[in-house]
Amino acid sequence: MFEVRERDGLGRIGVMETRHGRVTTPALLPVVNPNRPIIPPADLVNRFHAEILMTNAYILGRGPHRESVLRQGLHEFLGFSGAIMTDSGAFQSHVYGDVDVTNAEVIEFEKRIGADLGTMLDVFSEPSHDRTQAAADVEETIRRAKEADSLRGEMALVGAVQGGLHPDLRERCAREVSTLGVSVCAIGGTHIAPYDPINDSFTPSYAHPAWAHPFGMDRVGRDVLSRVFVGSRSVLEVAPAATLLGVSLGSLL
Repeated sequence: MFEVRERDGLGRIGVMETRHGRVTTPALLPVVNPNRPIIPPADLVNRFHAEILMTNAYILGRGPHRESVLRQGLHEFLGFSGAIMTDSGAFQSHVYGDVDVTNAEVIEFEKRIGADLGTMLDVFSEPSHDRTQAAADVEETIRRAKEADSLRGEMALVGAVQGGLHPDLRERCAREVSTLGVSVCAIGGTHIAPYDPINDSFTPSYAHPAWAHPFGMDRVGRDVLSRVFVGSRSVLEVAPAATLLGVSLGSLL
């Protein structure tokens, strides 16, 4: 159950009920990679007052901890008593091109380990996908959302909106998925950008920050915030390789 408690303009504060307690929204979900722990989940509660965290069901299901998390359950395995949301492997499919698991297998695994909110395995729409490919991504995502809804049982389902840089496809995906039994809907990364990052039809150029364009516009009238969002993805992908190259050259010298 989700309840809006306070409103201020377009902002709102809400409360989401889960099987492991209430979560105040908006919420920042710390991500715990069980293969590379940085901060123990218990510390996320004690030091940062986290009510919910996120981990990856695909990594857990395909990694060395699979049997342990199945035996103990997700909350005992991580040592976290609050709500836990699990991701499905869609990001891994974006990075590696594919994942060796089906949508149905992910949902069943998330149920077995006791995830409070389990995410469906959607089809990631790349910014480079043309309309035909993005439409196919949407059709498959909708099909998988329906499948996940039929399999979720008592687990709260996290749906997904895809469609690349095509607003009408995104709207169609959102409308279709929202008719299902989803508790939360994840929006594909590209849509975080409020405008097309390469569209130069906005005017005027070099406009100061405003409500519609919080970071202003660049010299050709493109929304700077949108370009920051999309550009950050490339930076994060290139940075590890650049660091590794620098270390390797430094070692040789």
